[in-house]
Amino acid sequence: MIKVRLLLFFILVCSSVLAGDTVKTRRPQFVSAGFTEGFVLPTSKIAPGGGNKTPGYSALTLKYGLSARGDRWQDVVYGMPYKGIGVYLPRFWNDKYDLGDPFSVFLFQGARLKQFSSCWSLHYEINLGVAFNWQHYDVYRRPWFMALGSGTNIHLAGNWYLKWRLSRHWHLQSGVSITHFSNGALRTPNNGINKASAFLEMAYNIHPVEEKKILTEGVYTPPTFHKNTAHDLAFMFTTRTIKLNEVDNGLMDKY
Repeated sequence: MIKVRLLLFFILVCSSVLAGDTVKTRRPQFVSAGFTEGFVLPTSKIAPGGGNKTPGYSALTLKYGLSARGDRWQDVVYGMPYKGIGVYLPRFWNDKYDLGDPFSVFLFQGARLKQFSSCWSLHYEINLGVAFNWQHYDVYRRPWFMALGSGTNIHLAGNWYLKWRLSRHWHLQSGVSITHFSNGALRTPNNGINKASAFLEMAYNIHPVEEKKILTEGVYTPPTFHKNTAHDLAFMFTTRTIKLNEVDNGLMDKY
């Protein structure tokens, strides 16, 4: 039910953004839907008895993004970068692993690595977000589950894919992805869950830029670089985990 509500909310947000877009801005935008199939890497103990067998999974990914216009030298030099927000809805094939019914909300950023022709190009993409509703370690219910210490975790992924330009508005993308889930050791044990997959994604572009113009027209000259000093100021807040022997002290499970 939570996934259905999240999906409806995502569709509502995309519809509102597209409805409010004006001809004046003409900011290149896109919406996409992707299907993923893969497996969990055997890097953590997630089932009683251990072993090297790991569950397979499939996932649906929906994204809304903004692309570079191509009218600045930075756009061309950095590979026409794009960014946006997405939802990730995985489904595990084998219920015996009891990994929960997780879903993620994430931000993404990507760009072109290599343009082979006007139709084919190689790209990368980074995802960073929050994943909810995972099963996790419990000293009584799941003492063997060493992968995740909490139900809410960080979602980090790296994608590499080929993009095929079908038409001015439609793009087909296919590639591979490595995904990691963990809570940053806020609760232990926390070995993390790693997944490898292949995906196929279809994207529809709103107000697409003219690819031929970007590839062949104009001289984009960066400004002259002037030496200067830059300063960065950072703050960090941390927590500490206190471990208790819950088996011998007689405390209830919730403690």
